[in-house]
Amino acid sequence: GRILTDAFETLAASTRADSLAVTNLHFGWHCFCRRCLVRFHGYAWRSEWPRLPNGAIDLLNPVIGKWRSAQVAGVVSRLSSVARAHDKRMLFEAKLSHDDLSRNSRENGQDYALLRPHVDEFVVRDDCALADAEPAGSEAAARHLCRAVGADDYWHCVGLRGGDGLALAAPRMRLSLSSALRGGARRLWTAPSHYLSPLHWQQLDELMSREDVVAAACPSSS
Repeated sequence: GRILTDAFETLAASTRADSLAVTNLHFGWHCFCRRCLVRFHGYAWRSEWPRLPNGAIDLLNPVIGKWRSAQVAGVVSRLSSVARAHDKRMLFEAKLSHDDLSRNSRENGQDYALLRPHVDEFVVRDDCALADAEPAGSEAAARHLCRAVGADDYWHCVGLRGGDGLALAAPRMRLSLSSALRGGARRLWTAPSHYLSPLHWQQLDELMSREDVVAAACPSSS
C-alpha cells in the first residue's frame, strides 16, 4: 500500500536510471476465508467461490484470476504513475503459465491485459528448470508472448536457478534462449546474474552478437 508507494517515490526521485522494475508482485494464494469471499463478492457479485465438480474451489477459474489480477493492477497503477511522473519507464516482472500459456499468468494475479496499460515493458520469467519443462518449449512461449504483449514490449527472461538450487546448465540456457529467438523474441534477459559462469557468458556473447537481439543479465532473482 502506502509504504510501497512511498518507497517507490523515493527510488524514482533519487535514481539516475531511466527505468524502474517491479519484481515478485503477484497474488497466487490466499486463504479463501470469509473476508476473502466478501471481497470476491464485491468484485464478481458471486455469493460462493467457483468450484470443481468434486466440490473443491476451482483455483484456475478465470474469474478468480481476474479478481486477483485486478488487485495487483491497482498497485501497479499507483507505482506506474510514480515512475512516469519522474520520466521513468515501468518494467514489470511477470510469470509464465507453463501448463497453459493462454492463461497469461491470471492464476498469479498478473493478467497481462489488465496490467498492460500500466506497464511499458514486461519481463516474463521462463523458468524452464523450475517448471520441469524442456528448454525447447521456450519457442512456443515466445510465440505466444509476441502475440499477447508484443515482441518489442517484453523481455524473455530465462531463469538460471534450477529446482535443486544449482545453476541451470549453460547448454540448457543456450537452448532455451535460442528457442525463444526462434519463437520471435527479440529481447533476452537472464536472472540471477550471479549464476553466470564463464561458459554461460561465452554463450551469451555469441547470442548477443546477433543484430536483432538485445540481451540483459539481471542481478537478482527475487
